[in-house]
Amino acid sequence: MSAYYREKVMKDEKCMVFSEAVVEIAKASYLNSMAVERSRILKGRKITNIDIQDTILLKIQSGLSSMLQLDIVKNLPLFLSGDAGELFDLQFSDVVSFKDKLVYVISFKQKESVREMLFRGDLYIDRESLAILAADFSYDPLKLRGQGSLFVSKKSPSLRIRPLEAAYHVEYGKTDSTYHLTQVQGQVRFRIRKRREWIAAKYQINLEMAVTNVEPANPPRIRMNEKLNPSSVLSEQVFEYDPDFWGEYTTIAPEASLTEALQRIEKSMKEISEYPLK
Repeated sequence: MSAYYREKVMKDEKCMVFSEAVVEIAKASYLNSMAVERSRILKGRKITNIDIQDTILLKIQSGLSSMLQLDIVKNLPLFLSGDAGELFDLQFSDVVSFKDKLVYVISFKQKESVREMLFRGDLYIDRESLAILAADFSYDPLKLRGQGSLFVSKKSPSLRIRPLEAAYHVEYGKTDSTYHLTQVQGQVRFRIRKRREWIAAKYQINLEMAVTNVEPANPPRIRMNEKLNPSSVLSEQVFEYDPDFWGEYTTIAPEASLTEALQRIEKSMKEISEYPLK
């Protein structure tokens, strides 16, 4: 797979870190749960806008790896497991048009008797093939309270972190007769307050990935020295900035939609696909 990936960290209304990259992914087989996916950065760039006063910086570790983990067909969540009926209330909600296809909308939320924090959301299922075309899922904001450790592995004891939102969107498309991952989006919002301070700052993390090219019979050969480590922080990667690739769009626009961002560099991405790096 070739894909466009970007991540953004906001503090209140200020963009602190923004990174975007064109990546190549050796997607693991859906039939082998033990297979490991590998990826490498082909082109990348970033901006940072951090003042000395910004003593808190959220670093997004394994952002690209997280996007691949959100492939709910390969990594089955509980709402797609064989026990889903025991854990969730399932409801047929509607028949709607989704990208020129008629789809069933199946809503799910955890049963009142289930104590653990589970997702709630909607599945969009193709009416003809019964393939999953998309899914929206998130945690109940009320149940997120006190779950800061779920998203932050390390923090200073002087910080009080309260998650406000964790929401995700996944889409699948069809190539020949096979469906594959086409888009993943994630958004997590926090309120962070320092001990002995009354005013808390709001932080928002956005991760987005859109697959632009799929070649099932031509997996890329990603060498060990090229492989992106799952614990890597994209904003800390050393990029060889290529002005010819980014062309006239030398200004990074974090507020642009994913579709707009792809349209900006569509021609350059096609050139990469036609003439891959050796």
